[in-house]
Amino acid sequence: MRSMRRWPGWRQTLGIMRKRSGLCEHPFGTIKRAFNQSYLLLKGFRKVRGEIGLTMLACNLRSALNIMGTKQLVKAVTSCLFSQRRFFNGNNDRNNASR
Repeated sequence: MRSMRRWPGWRQTLGIMRKRSGLCEHPFGTIKRAFNQSYLLLKGFRKVRGEIGLTMLACNLRSALNIMGTKQLVKAVTSCLFSQRRFFNGNNDRNNASR
């Protein structure tokens, strides 16, 4: 903050930073409250990133469930998993072409 005050336009920048911080923090706070997650349980950037990633995945799945409905979502997920399983088992076109 001290080094920022040396810059002539620091007051404008401070206002923009506060506004941006408020806009950015709101979705995360809403998601954490919706999933009853008061604070992060892990320490360390990599672990916290994983924890937040799982929370965002749960939020996205809930949104997809609300938009698509249960039957369509289950159908979409199973078809996606089935195609991924074929790919990782070596039943894709690239592996068959090289054999």
